[in-house]
Amino acid sequence: MARSLDEENGYVEISEAFGHCLGGLLSTVAQGIQLEVTMGNKVLIKEVHTNRPIEKQDNSVKINMGDLQSEESRDVVLELSIDSLDSPTDCQTLFNVKLNYFNVINDCLESSNAVLTVLRPIKSENHDVANSNAEINKQRSRVNLSKAMKVAYEKAENGDLEYASRVLNEEMASLKTYSAAVNNPKDEMYYSGLIDDTAKFQSNVSSKSQWNAKGKNANLN
Repeated sequence: MARSLDEENGYVEISEAFGHCLGGLLSTVAQGIQLEVTMGNKVLIKEVHTNRPIEKQDNSVKINMGDLQSEESRDVVLELSIDSLDSPTDCQTLFNVKLNYFNVINDCLESSNAVLTVLRPIKSENHDVANSNAEINKQRSRVNLSKAMKVAYEKAENGDLEYASRVLNEEMASLKTYSAAVNNPKDEMYYSGLIDDTAKFQSNVSSKSQWNAKGKNANLN
């Protein structure tokens, strides 16, 4: 039995698997992360863009963020609806954030709180791609592409390939605009991936035969 396992590299595989498992445990810094976001006055959650489990209430949302590894970061994109105000203000609270988690390093439960406020002037400034937040642009592009693909899929399924193609063409133009404004290899690679995904989907709606052969089975997640 031992000889057989050794001949089949069974011991080596078990050792490697144990090493990967142990390495994963040692690199985990936070477990059971729970993120709770509570909206301020005149602010509503339109949509939470995440694949994580969520629990929505009237003016708040709880998100199960799972575990976090060392040097790992994780984003949650919130789409909000903000009512107009009777008068300008220097500090409107959009939402309060509470984070609960188990600190693996210190072996204890911990929590953290933060508040997001914004300036609501009489007249807002126009922000173009060049002077807007690069990280928000990336997340916005990802969310908008996901929406565009879902619309294109529905239209293509209903036989309107022209409309589907137009939606994707508009999104492709937007992605190229954002891509042209970045100046670091990491962001360039990010947008290159989104552009490639869009191009593949465009190919799938180029004809009815192409849609039936490949487009129907497209993974939109």
